[in-house]
Amino acid sequence: MKGPNMRIIVCVILLTITIGLTAFTAEGLPSPESYVTYVPGEGIAADDLDLTIKPSTVFVFQGTPNPNREPGSGDFGASWVTYIPFEKKFNDTGRAYLLLKTGWGDTVERDLDLFSNVNYNAYDVKGNIRARKFWYEQYLFDEQLTISCGKYNARDEVCQNKYARDDDVQFIGWLFNKFPAIEWPADYTFTIHAGIRPSFMKFAEFEFNFFEADADWKKIFHRGTYMGQVNFKPSVLLGADPKEWDSNYRFYGFLDSRKHIKLTRPDEGASGETKEVNYGFGLSFDQMVTHTYGVFGRVGWRRPDIAPATGGATIEIAWLFGGQMTGEYWSRPEDVFSAGVGQVVPSTEYKDSGGGGRAEGHIEAYYRYQFNKIFSVSPNFQMIWNPAGMSNSDNGPIFVYGLRVRWVI
Repeated sequence: MKGPNMRIIVCVILLTITIGLTAFTAEGLPSPESYVTYVPGEGIAADDLDLTIKPSTVFVFQGTPNPNREPGSGDFGASWVTYIPFEKKFNDTGRAYLLLKTGWGDTVERDLDLFSNVNYNAYDVKGNIRARKFWYEQYLFDEQLTISCGKYNARDEVCQNKYARDDDVQFIGWLFNKFPAIEWPADYTFTIHAGIRPSFMKFAEFEFNFFEADADWKKIFHRGTYMGQVNFKPSVLLGADPKEWDSNYRFYGFLDSRKHIKLTRPDEGASGETKEVNYGFGLSFDQMVTHTYGVFGRVGWRRPDIAPATGGATIEIAWLFGGQMTGEYWSRPEDVFSAGVGQVVPSTEYKDSGGGGRAEGHIEAYYRYQFNKIFSVSPNFQMIWNPAGMSNSDNGPIFVYGLRVRWVI
């Protein structure tokens, strides 16, 4: 870990351990008239207010014997993140949400040059507390229509996946969390969301989103990112048991109206900023195969001849596939083992402009050992070949080993 204030980190660790040890033995915190209740793993609830608070902390430790920015020298680092989410329900008509977040460190990411890096969980803000999410959603027409507005993370609204969506407990790598076939807004940003779930068509859900693409909160309706998605649920259509065969097949499309730079070959000279927009489409699916197993995947394409508005490689195609199983067969039903493989494929135009042209491949696997409702430990392994589109004979493959520790209050 590079240059953190160790006193603050030690205080956070001690505070987290203290709260965690207290929760290990807690059966629930009694309170007069049951106004405030505490359930291990479920957080603190003010029942009469319909308000819940569920803090959590995640530590990630990662090492690599062969970082490609400094070949021949190994590296090891750590990161921690603390979340304090507040959720307030308004009967059956609406819900408000606020997430405070802080963190430090980025493990080994700064020593790796990749299209898709290895620790999406990292939030290196040097211990400062930030309001990362705040929004309100309103339910209309017996919840057939949901309208919401506020500050969102776009990946929570588009291309979701039951088995590859939560870096706190599932995969850590960026490929499995922030799908690179989509040009995402620059950060958590102003969002307007509409969800339609017709009562006569329970096997389909429709979602429409507007995001302020620059995420600077200055001209929130200027050059946005527009995303739409249809979620088809075959298990509902066929009347299958949702506890055994739950499924989601999400088809999405996006249009990013920011100005982009057209890619050119070195002999053509540099291209200036244009009014070209970016667009793409894809699929994300998750399918239960009995209550023990599940399979998942994503595939996507985006425009290949322009550079992303925030810089970096132009990714034309990305795909991933994997599976998950619980530990039921070895008497650990709350444990999870999961593994996935995927590739990030740069465009031919990006290669012609001087960038790496090979498909960067990723394998990731983890095992989550769930000690109880509040504490879990997850060993993690990643292998990346053709890093940043360069041949393995030049750089790689790269191996990253890790351990994630999570407390939920």
